[in-house]
Amino acid sequence: MLDVIGIGIGPFNLSLAALIEPTPLRALFLEKRDALVWHPGLALPNSRLQVSPLKDCVTLVDPTRVCT
Repeated sequence: MLDVIGIGIGPFNLSLAALIEPTPLRALFLEKRDALVWHPGLALPNSRLQVSPLKDCVTLVDPTRVCT
């Protein structure tokens, strides 16, 4: 039996998975792609993704997490 099922590994479910990891909750996250891609076809070649810490759903909840 699962406690959480996530459809798609976007920013929200990726953050949720990171927050669930140290808990006893059992979770399953489903993604149709074989690899994680951020905005496929929209990024410029050799560009780097820069995300404000205020948009990081994990840091705001638990800044001590390894994945933040």
